[in-house]
Amino acid sequence: MRGENCRAIWLNVGTESDPDAREHTRFMIFDFDDHNERMSIETIHEHVARVASVLAEIDIPYRMFLSGSGHGMHIWVTFDSPKRVDVMKELADHILKKANLERKPGGELADGFVEVLPKGIGKQVCALPFGRKSYRMALADDGSIYETVPQDTIVDHYAGKKRGRKPAEASGEENRVDAFEAFIKRYDADNRSDWGAAGICLQAAFGKESDWARERWLKWSQTSPEYQQGDDAEWDRLTSASKYTPLSFWRIAQANGYKGKIPFTATEKRKLLALDFLTDVRIIRDQSNVAYAELKPRDWVRIEDAEFRNATALGMLRAYQKMPAEQDVKSAQMIALAEAAEASPEKVDLRFARVGGKRYVFLADRDCTIIEIDDAGWRVNNDAPVQFRKGVGLPMSMPEQGDLSDLIEFLNVDEDSMVFLLAWMVTAIINPGEQCPIAILDGSAGSAKSSTLSTLIEIVDPKVGALGGEPKSEDDLVTSSYQSAVMSFDNVTTLASMSDALCRLSTGGGLTKRKLYSDGGVFALDAMRPLMIAGLDPTFYKQDLIERIVRVTLTRPKSYMDEDEFRAYRKSHIAQWRGALYSLVSAVLRDVHAIKQSSSRFGVFSRVGECVARLLGRDEGWFGQRYAAMRLEMASEAAAADSVYVFLTDFLAGFDQAIGTLRSFSATELFLEMKSGFGDLAQTVSPKDIPGNARAISPRIVQAGGLIEKTHGWRVSRGRNRQFVFEKVADVEASIEDVLAAYREHMSKTLDQAGI
Repeated sequence: MRGENCRAIWLNVGTESDPDAREHTRFMIFDFDDHNERMSIETIHEHVARVASVLAEIDIPYRMFLSGSGHGMHIWVTFDSPKRVDVMKELADHILKKANLERKPGGELADGFVEVLPKGIGKQVCALPFGRKSYRMALADDGSIYETVPQDTIVDHYAGKKRGRKPAEASGEENRVDAFEAFIKRYDADNRSDWGAAGICLQAAFGKESDWARERWLKWSQTSPEYQQGDDAEWDRLTSASKYTPLSFWRIAQANGYKGKIPFTATEKRKLLALDFLTDVRIIRDQSNVAYAELKPRDWVRIEDAEFRNATALGMLRAYQKMPAEQDVKSAQMIALAEAAEASPEKVDLRFARVGGKRYVFLADRDCTIIEIDDAGWRVNNDAPVQFRKGVGLPMSMPEQGDLSDLIEFLNVDEDSMVFLLAWMVTAIINPGEQCPIAILDGSAGSAKSSTLSTLIEIVDPKVGALGGEPKSEDDLVTSSYQSAVMSFDNVTTLASMSDALCRLSTGGGLTKRKLYSDGGVFALDAMRPLMIAGLDPTFYKQDLIERIVRVTLTRPKSYMDEDEFRAYRKSHIAQWRGALYSLVSAVLRDVHAIKQSSSRFGVFSRVGECVARLLGRDEGWFGQRYAAMRLEMASEAAAADSVYVFLTDFLAGFDQAIGTLRSFSATELFLEMKSGFGDLAQTVSPKDIPGNARAISPRIVQAGGLIEKTHGWRVSRGRNRQFVFEKVADVEASIEDVLAAYREHMSKTLDQAGI
């Protein structure tokens, strides 16, 4: 062929010198041409229809074209991978035999024979259907052939079919008319709400502009006596088509008896099945950029977790009545993550939430129950305007009305400390994700610190690993804080290495963690968490941490229970204790607004504590005074652990305390005095904290100077010969704020000097 309309393809059957190429090809082409003009176009169409029907019957995809000359036709079958030519010819013979035709053996084309390429050996040419008269053709239901739109693609790969029985419903093309008749059985024309549901689904499948879909929907709705003049305009007012996918129409049709094909490849169907399953699933991402899906009411599941995949697989099995492929579940997960990435961040709470004057507690039980607490009491409210995730939280039993005195009597907590403990528990609920002090369960051996810790966490926020040890790294702390609304560590011996991170956890500052070493991503957490610790008193470390601690002193129980008896008693009373705590929260919400804030740090805790103290019969102002005394006591203990500070206060106490008194000493003199006179005080500090020479003591004296002046009135300066000058400048009685401020500065300089 010649001219601009002549384009051809080399079939690459090969040559004698290239046997591999000679024996393989990816194309099988049926060529229906009447070169001798002995056959009519009707006869050619009849032959084409026979072959096309056979291909459709055995489920081999094909494309049918009017040839470039306009006198003949081609049927093209394209394979995913090259096939041997002899196998290809056998398949062609099988297809033609079923169509009552034969492959042209050679010579001129005669009636009943069809030319099939490839043929023989060597390079062969077949004109591609790109000429002006080339059109894509289609086979109608009645067996006739008709022109469709001008051809757009040739290739529709056939990868081959597994052996086995073919489904009876297999057919060459989808049948929209039959599908609609099955689809519409799901809906009741007399129910106007079904009009909208059916119309929205049709629009998702065929588009709002589809005249075909609109006409069938309108004709169906007109069968109802509810139809009124002007209702045809409802089609244009339908919204929320995003609830359905293009697959939804066909899936509903199949569920109602449609046996034909659907217009999607296996890959497209897999993706649409995932979309179709997710249509009723709400998807969000939280403030830490983590994606969640609500697979059932109030049950938010992290999309990246196995829980989502398992729930999705079960949901698909129930929805489609067949086992989903692994790729179907992965597709749903991938699509859900993509949808979450496009969503604006929403607040997702963990166990506790605050909206206006109300507080909410998520029980994390099978029914995903939510408890609402306000100044009028507490109750179940599953319509609360909040979203909860589970983390590692365990289910909580439904709270019951109880008496707070029963809980107070059960816990072996010092009477004054009980006020601080209850204030801490109430603050954890009232002020979720905000500042809360670190509660230290302090007591001698045998004071049941671990049992008390487990009981308190069981009441407030039961979870997996409630009695775990202290975190070994900040990464562990980030992971724990993201999964737990209330954190707890048991048998703690030291918090020195985690001091800064725990300070940020208590009062803010944010924590970060790399997601994986391979991806370089960062997981950031800004929320704060209540923390309760049981173990040795860790207060002798850093002043910033000490200021965030509330001591709860435990006493030895009057009697002991064995483990089984203890667990049984707690289990039978936990619901009443929890209810009593929620009633206390309600009472605090009622009265706390009348309490003036008296502390710059932990203002909510201070006000809650004052309110709890009054409810327990303490005098007005008791909590603030006792809280200040507790902080001063811990600050004094911390200062007493500094060897240079202890030495200087003892050394200067031996001089005249009159204002204006001056004393000067070199660093060497002070070092020798410390070495010779420290024996009586050596038991109060660590030997490792004592400077080893005069050079090492100098910066420590400078750093302790501010604290010495604040607490004892001695000002420290340097003389001309670099000696230390001590001047009594005031008679002072240090306040808690003075001690804390001075010691913060002192410890900051000490750590900077040590390179920490």
